[in-house]
Amino acid sequence: MDLEYYFKEKMNLLYKYLLKIGANDQDAQDIVQETFYKAMLYMNGLDEKNISAWLFKVAINQYYTMVSKNKRYLKIQENMNSIFEEAKTYEIEEIMENKYLNEKIVRALDRINEKYKKLLLLKYNMNLSYDEIGLLLNTSTNNVKTYLYRGRKEFKKVWEEMKDE
Repeated sequence: MDLEYYFKEKMNLLYKYLLKIGANDQDAQDIVQETFYKAMLYMNGLDEKNISAWLFKVAINQYYTMVSKNKRYLKIQENMNSIFEEAKTYEIEEIMENKYLNEKIVRALDRINEKYKKLLLLKYNMNLSYDEIGLLLNTSTNNVKTYLYRGRKEFKKVWEEMKDE
Protein backbone atom coordinates (compact mmCIF):
# COMPACT_ATOMS: atom_id res chain seq x y z
CA MET A 1 0.00 0.00 0.00
CA ASP A 2 1.30 3.47 -0.89
CA LEU A 3 1.36 5.16 2.53
CA GLU A 4 1.40 8.70 1.12
CA TYR A 5 -1.66 8.03 -1.05
CA TYR A 6 -3.45 6.33 1.87
CA PHE A 7 -2.88 9.28 4.19
CA LYS A 8 -3.88 11.85 1.56
CA GLU A 9 -7.11 9.94 0.97
CA LYS A 10 -7.86 9.73 4.70
CA MET A 11 -6.97 13.40 5.24
CA ASN A 12 -9.43 14.39 2.52
CA LEU A 13 -12.17 12.18 4.01
CA LEU A 14 -11.59 13.55 7.51
CA TYR A 15 -11.62 17.13 6.24
CA LYS A 16 -14.92 16.63 4.41
CA TYR A 17 -16.48 14.86 7.37
CA LEU A 18 -15.46 17.63 9.77
CA LEU A 19 -16.98 20.24 7.45
CA LYS A 20 -20.19 18.23 7.29
CA ILE A 21 -20.58 18.02 11.03
CA GLY A 22 -20.15 21.76 11.45
CA ALA A 23 -16.45 22.66 11.54
CA ASN A 24 -15.42 25.68 9.53
CA ASP A 25 -12.68 25.41 6.91
CA GLN A 26 -9.81 26.56 9.12
CA ASP A 27 -10.84 24.44 12.11
CA ALA A 28 -11.21 21.36 9.89
CA GLN A 29 -7.73 21.91 8.44
CA ASP A 30 -6.24 22.36 11.90
CA ILE A 31 -7.93 19.23 13.25
CA VAL A 32 -6.81 17.13 10.28
CA GLN A 33 -3.26 18.39 10.63
CA GLU A 34 -3.23 17.65 14.37
CA THR A 35 -4.76 14.20 13.81
CA PHE A 36 -2.08 13.22 11.33
CA TYR A 37 0.63 14.63 13.56
CA LYS A 38 -0.64 12.31 16.31
CA ALA A 39 -0.79 9.42 13.83
CA MET A 40 2.89 9.97 13.00
CA LEU A 41 3.78 10.10 16.70
CA TYR A 42 1.94 6.89 17.52
CA MET A 43 2.34 5.05 14.20
CA ASN A 44 4.37 2.20 15.69
CA GLY A 45 1.63 1.44 18.22
CA LEU A 46 -1.30 1.57 15.79
CA ASP A 47 -2.95 -1.55 14.44
CA GLU A 48 -2.76 -1.35 10.63
CA LYS A 49 -6.31 -2.68 10.22
CA ASN A 50 -7.76 0.01 12.50
CA ILE A 51 -5.88 3.12 11.39
CA SER A 52 -8.89 4.61 9.63
CA ALA A 53 -11.17 4.21 12.64
CA TRP A 54 -8.44 5.54 14.93
CA LEU A 55 -7.98 8.62 12.73
CA PHE A 56 -11.71 9.33 12.70
CA LYS A 57 -11.98 8.87 16.44
CA VAL A 58 -9.07 11.23 17.14
CA ALA A 59 -10.43 13.85 14.72
CA ILE A 60 -13.95 13.68 16.09
CA ASN A 61 -12.71 13.90 19.68
CA GLN A 62 -10.63 16.94 18.77
CA TYR A 63 -13.65 18.52 17.11
CA TYR A 64 -15.88 17.91 20.15
CA THR A 65 -13.17 19.35 22.41
CA MET A 66 -12.94 22.41 20.18
CA VAL A 67 -16.73 22.81 20.16
CA SER A 68 -16.98 22.58 23.93
CA LYS A 69 -14.14 25.08 24.38
CA ASN A 70 -15.79 27.51 21.99
CA LYS A 71 -19.27 26.70 23.34
CA ARG A 72 -20.61 26.09 19.86
CA TYR A 73 -23.14 23.46 18.96
CA LEU A 74 -23.01 20.80 16.28
CA LYS A 75 -24.98 21.61 13.16
CA ILE A 76 -25.34 18.14 11.66
CA GLN A 77 -28.96 18.71 10.67
CA GLU A 78 -28.14 21.85 8.66
CA ASN A 79 -25.38 20.08 6.75
CA MET A 80 -27.36 16.99 5.67
CA ASN A 81 -27.97 18.32 2.15
CA SER A 82 -24.29 18.75 1.43
CA ILE A 83 -23.54 15.25 2.72
CA PHE A 84 -25.77 13.65 0.16
CA GLU A 85 -24.87 15.97 -2.69
CA GLU A 86 -21.24 14.89 -2.38
CA ALA A 87 -21.81 11.23 -1.56
CA LYS A 88 -20.45 8.92 -4.23
CA THR A 89 -20.47 5.60 -2.44
CA TYR A 90 -24.03 5.54 -1.16
CA GLU A 91 -25.79 2.39 -2.29
CA ILE A 92 -28.60 4.33 -4.01
CA GLU A 93 -26.25 6.58 -5.96
CA GLU A 94 -28.49 6.66 -9.03
CA ILE A 95 -31.28 8.26 -6.96
CA MET A 96 -28.96 10.95 -5.67
CA GLU A 97 -28.27 12.36 -9.13
CA ASN A 98 -31.61 14.09 -8.96
CA LYS A 99 -31.75 17.12 -6.63
CA TYR A 100 -35.38 16.49 -5.77
CA LEU A 101 -34.55 12.99 -4.67
CA ASN A 102 -31.56 14.27 -2.67
CA GLU A 103 -33.90 16.47 -0.69
CA LYS A 104 -36.30 13.56 -0.27
CA ILE A 105 -33.49 11.38 1.08
CA VAL A 106 -32.61 14.07 3.60
CA ARG A 107 -36.27 14.32 4.67
CA ALA A 108 -36.44 10.53 5.02
CA LEU A 109 -33.27 10.46 7.12
CA ASP A 110 -34.66 13.23 9.30
CA ARG A 111 -37.63 10.96 10.08
CA ILE A 112 -35.63 7.98 11.29
CA ASN A 113 -33.98 7.39 14.64
CA GLU A 114 -30.89 9.59 15.10
CA LYS A 115 -28.59 6.65 15.91
CA TYR A 116 -29.66 4.89 12.70
CA LYS A 117 -29.06 8.04 10.67
CA LYS A 118 -25.57 8.38 12.15
CA LEU A 119 -24.73 4.75 11.37
CA LEU A 120 -26.06 4.98 7.81
CA LEU A 121 -23.90 8.06 7.19
CA LEU A 122 -20.79 6.42 8.59
CA LYS A 123 -21.32 3.27 6.55
CA TYR A 124 -22.56 4.58 3.22
CA ASN A 125 -21.29 8.13 3.11
CA MET A 126 -17.94 7.76 4.84
CA ASN A 127 -17.50 4.18 3.56
CA LEU A 128 -16.31 2.85 6.92
CA SER A 129 -16.27 -0.88 7.59
CA TYR A 130 -18.38 -2.49 10.31
CA ASP A 131 -15.24 -2.93 12.41
CA GLU A 132 -14.20 0.71 11.98
CA ILE A 133 -17.66 1.92 12.97
CA GLY A 134 -17.61 -0.37 16.00
CA LEU A 135 -14.26 1.04 17.11
CA LEU A 136 -15.41 4.58 16.49
CA LEU A 137 -18.60 4.12 18.53
CA ASN A 138 -17.11 1.79 21.15
CA THR A 139 -19.48 -1.04 20.34
CA SER A 140 -19.21 -4.51 18.90
CA THR A 141 -19.23 -5.27 15.18
CA ASN A 142 -22.35 -7.37 15.71
CA ASN A 143 -24.15 -4.39 17.28
CA VAL A 144 -23.14 -2.25 14.31
CA LYS A 145 -24.51 -4.85 11.89
CA THR A 146 -27.75 -5.17 13.86
CA TYR A 147 -28.33 -1.44 14.10
CA LEU A 148 -27.44 -0.88 10.45
CA TYR A 149 -29.94 -3.57 9.47
CA ARG A 150 -32.60 -1.86 11.58
CA GLY A 151 -31.59 1.53 10.19
CA ARG A 152 -31.86 0.35 6.58
CA LYS A 153 -35.21 -1.25 7.39
CA GLU A 154 -36.52 1.95 9.01
CA PHE A 155 -35.18 4.08 6.15
CA LYS A 156 -36.86 1.80 3.60
CA LYS A 157 -40.17 2.00 5.47
CA VAL A 158 -40.05 5.81 5.61
CA TRP A 159 -38.94 5.93 1.97
CA GLU A 160 -41.93 3.82 0.92
CA GLU A 161 -44.29 6.05 2.92
CA MET A 162 -42.88 9.10 1.12
CA LYS A 163 -43.41 7.71 -2.39
CA ASP A 164 -46.31 10.03 -3.11
CA GLU A 165 -44.67 13.19 -1.74
